[in-house]
Amino acid sequence: MTQAAGLVASPKAIGTDGIKTAPDGSGPYVLDTKNTVKGSQYVFTKRDGYWNKDLQKFDKITIKYLVDLTARTNALVSGQIDAALLDPKTGKQAEGSGMVLNKSQVDWQGILLYDRDGKITPELANVKVRQAINYAFDRKTILDQQFLGQGTVTNQVFGPESGAYVPALDTMYPYDPAKAKSLLAEAGYPNGFTLKIPTVAAFDPINAVFKQQLADVGITLVPETIPPANLVADMAAGKYSAGTFQLYQGEPWVAINQMVSTTALYNPFKNSTDELKTLIGAVQNGGGNSSELAKKVNQYITENAWFVPMYRLNQMYYSNKKITVTPQLQQAVPSIYNYAPAK
Repeated sequence: MTQAAGLVASPKAIGTDGIKTAPDGSGPYVLDTKNTVKGSQYVFTKRDGYWNKDLQKFDKITIKYLVDLTARTNALVSGQIDAALLDPKTGKQAEGSGMVLNKSQVDWQGILLYDRDGKITPELANVKVRQAINYAFDRKTILDQQFLGQGTVTNQVFGPESGAYVPALDTMYPYDPAKAKSLLAEAGYPNGFTLKIPTVAAFDPINAVFKQQLADVGITLVPETIPPANLVADMAAGKYSAGTFQLYQGEPWVAINQMVSTTALYNPFKNSTDELKTLIGAVQNGGGNSSELAKKVNQYITENAWFVPMYRLNQMYYSNKKITVTPQLQQAVPSIYNYAPAK
């Protein structure tokens, strides 16, 4: 109940057309529909009579929609905006202009191996093949070269703050191309195989790196360009046996239902085993011990190479010295009541 799915909504607004464009919330600010321009800027003003005035630090807050990272960086540096989410490369420019870095880790990035029963790509049904893919990547070099080292290498999809984190799993698959080739041979694929994944502009550079490193162990990665709007839908529909993506590291039950359970969006082929079902059931009924029990789910899916986690990326949120920003656990961009005028 602490996640978005557990937020209280207005019973009168649910199911109406109005809720799509005019939010009916109970927070410290309300949307100023007259000055809001869809896809451009969203203006919020103080809610009259709000019970906790300490959360109302501003009379008005404007959120500008700036997709292009360069435009976003320039807007921050020039003073058009007060805070923005950047990346390691644009962050250098922001730091050089005196911006303040508010850093946190929210997502993990890597390859999701969906087709674990081999319906589209038969080779993925063999756990040794999935493990071989994990051994094929030099995660540290990729992180350093592509993200200027802004993150932490990992082999697991549960983060340190999730409750299901197991430190030893972070080093389960060290970079070992020889081991990868050996496992592929043991699985019956000494000459490798071909793996097709979807790609969009945002993932093109990293997929090019993944393609090269997989080629070094004999696996041919074929990125297929699709419209960005189709990426999640196509993966969720089971059109691809794997895909590069990054996912939020939530609490154990949230993460399990995001990517592990048979109802999870990112388990499109509904893969499971009797052992895993038992482990998930224990988490569901574990009460105060559920996080500890979720470590066994983490251990299972890591050992069975359900995913190819690469690193936990640093979310780099910059602000100027006119305001202070309080980072928010498991959110790349803090909620609007986490901003205040600088003292």
